[in-house]
Amino acid sequence: MSNNSKRLDPNFVTGFAYGEGCFSISIAKRPGPNHVKVRMIISIKNLRANVIMLLLVQEVLGGTVRIERKAQYVSWIAISKNLIQSLIKLLEKYPLLTTRKQCQLKFAIKCIEHNTRSFVVENRDFMYDDQHNMLNYNDKNFVIPEGEENFIFHPLSHHLFS
Repeated sequence: MSNNSKRLDPNFVTGFAYGEGCFSISIAKRPGPNHVKVRMIISIKNLRANVIMLLLVQEVLGGTVRIERKAQYVSWIAISKNLIQSLIKLLEKYPLLTTRKQCQLKFAIKCIEHNTRSFVVENRDFMYDDQHNMLNYNDKNFVIPEGEENFIFHPLSHHLFS
């Protein structure tokens, strides 16, 4: 990440990545096995306030800001390996909330580690295989905060009832 004196709250970065971000894993068309690119992309509606916010993110973290898709969206894109590694460290310290996003992050990390076209092609359909185990772990280790015992979680409706 940039050595800029300005800072962004890491919880903001994680929340923003969770809400609007995705990891993009692409394979370059150039010949050779090791042309895997992992990027983090945040795309939001092209409004003046959003452009200003993403330009601040760019100033503090690095990356690139682009107006895209017929000027309907503004995107912040993290491309450099150093920035991606910094974001991964941040997201490991301040984890993404859902198992879906956690699985995407795990797959992005594995793609960086293996860095081969064959790994991406052979494993992309299995990105979410661990999600069921993660959900079971979360269910078994869920702790109801003290004083909130009168709330009941109904697993089929995903709502809290009191």
